[in-house]
Amino acid sequence: MSSTADVPPSPLPWGARSVTIPVFRIFDVDTALAWYRDFLGFTVDFGDPVEGGDSLWFGQVSRGATSLHLSERPYEPSPGSTVDLWLTGLDAYRAGLDDRRRHVPVLGPAVWVQGPEEVPWNARLLALTDPFGNTLRLTEPLDPAERAALPDWS
Repeated sequence: MSSTADVPPSPLPWGARSVTIPVFRIFDVDTALAWYRDFLGFTVDFGDPVEGGDSLWFGQVSRGATSLHLSERPYEPSPGSTVDLWLTGLDAYRAGLDDRRRHVPVLGPAVWVQGPEEVPWNARLLALTDPFGNTLRLTEPLDPAERAALPDWS
């Protein structure tokens, strides 16, 4: 699996890796970090209680050119949001997830990471739903020319 360590420092605010940053509502920081950092392989760019102490948590995770904000704040989007991420290396990334599921307790022991499915828009898609009902749709175009400019998550 590739590392985000080889991504150059970002000129964007907060170290974001894209100019559009979706916000996902979370309800438990430890569960969110287990899912996004430990299982999906994102890097935690920052994250703290917004007002210090035991106030609500807000943070950012990134992988490749993708950044997501995670927030416990109730005025953020409701759970059940969906973000579509276009990338390459889907099969290798999925294989890594299926291996990590045995070591990171975010899925039940009888649950595996299903393989990508071919979809009508000339692509393959792998949908992953976090413990809070938010879905990442990882999409890889079938056309090699369309994949050329996309980040590699393998």
